[in-house]
Amino acid sequence: SQAAENKRTSGGRKAEEAARGQEKLEVGCRRNRDVQ
Repeated sequence: SQAAENKRTSGGRKAEEAARGQEKLEVGCRRNRDVQ
């Protein structure tokens, strides 16, 4: 049960990091568009 719980939390953390990275990419693209 502990291993399953660890897997769930690490998977959630990865998803969170991916979402954060996606946000950063979108913000960066928007900034580039504003500059041009």
